[in-house]
Amino acid sequence: MNIVEKIIKSKANKKVSKGDYVQVPVDWAMAHDGTIVLTRKYFKQMATEKVWDREKIFVIFDHVYPAVNEKAADLQKKAREFIAEQGILKFFEGDGICHQVLLESEHIQPGDFVVGADSHTDTIGAVGCFGMGVGATDMAYIFATGRTWIRVPETIRINLRGEPSELVTAKDVFLKIAETLSCKGAIYKAIVFKSDIELPLSWRATLCNMGIEIGGKTTIFEPDQLVAKHKNSKKDLSHLQSDSDSDFDQVVEIDMEKIVPLVACPHSVDDVKPAKNVSDSIDVAFIGTCTGGRLDDLKAAADYMKGRKVKKGVRFLVCPASKKVYDDALDAGIIRKLSSSGAVILPPGCGPCLGLQLGVLAKGETAVSAANRNFLGRMGSKESRIFLASPLTIAASALTGKITSPEEL
Repeated sequence: MNIVEKIIKSKANKKVSKGDYVQVPVDWAMAHDGTIVLTRKYFKQMATEKVWDREKIFVIFDHVYPAVNEKAADLQKKAREFIAEQGILKFFEGDGICHQVLLESEHIQPGDFVVGADSHTDTIGAVGCFGMGVGATDMAYIFATGRTWIRVPETIRINLRGEPSELVTAKDVFLKIAETLSCKGAIYKAIVFKSDIELPLSWRATLCNMGIEIGGKTTIFEPDQLVAKHKNSKKDLSHLQSDSDSDFDQVVEIDMEKIVPLVACPHSVDDVKPAKNVSDSIDVAFIGTCTGGRLDDLKAAADYMKGRKVKKGVRFLVCPASKKVYDDALDAGIIRKLSSSGAVILPPGCGPCLGLQLGVLAKGETAVSAANRNFLGRMGSKESRIFLASPLTIAASALTGKITSPEEL
């Protein structure tokens, strides 16, 4: 069995095979300010008064926090009332993006089954968890019962070969994967990564997070000693390794040594080109979100800037993924370096990623973004454009005012 099947089997407490529909108890459930109000609405329609376990639920305000208008404030007030009524203990405001907060949490351990009312919950696969996104109605059922259903997915093994160059990041690696498999290449399939080298947790988180962008049901790295150290776990994690004779439905080989800095062009993650072959002018350069706002990302961009100034006319926005990342970047002098180069530092959270606050695009504007989506209208006007790129490519572009490969400076 592979790691995905092993986790599902351990939760369902019975033998499973791909294609089976099974009910499983969840270890952790998560909703954020964008989904908790609908979850509350449907929960109250069910014949139950209390959540199944107030200690197993995370509620994290991150998408539009602090509230940007009266409507958002009213919705967040209702959410707070529900949280207090239910006695939910793990409530976070201003601590950062839900996925990063989960990664940082000492409670979540390798092998856990984590369900979130957000499509990018597969980020938690970076530490060897099964992470799955669901809608608000499904989450209401989970709040009531502590259980959910799943069809055991087919599995793609992605082997990451070689060592990338110093100007290539996890975002570039995933854009190569998206180009290889297409945006529909993993629909309702699990993705299991294996690398020749020990990848940092920040890389694993970005790669797992982006799995949903090619249709993946869940994305995961088999946990190793790096994960055990991060989670302060002394448990033997060997049972979470895929068996040597695992029956993967597809095996994809990605040679990281051959990857160059890449961009995904509007409006699809799989419309990928080398950054050096694109030269569109930009209005906004955005570093942040759950694919580009971790400490490694901010440090790489700050080091690359080397005190140089952002091109006049470019709005350079930097949004740390969590309060911990923000504090660590402050302590390391990274925030000062970025600010001195011309960056506007935003509060920890999702920032302008979803087009509701802190940097909405106007008609005709173009952004290069470290986020995970470049859908039409994702960051504001449906007549704007979004290029996806790594923090290094974004830093280079902020300096020149156009899409620029970090190799060029």
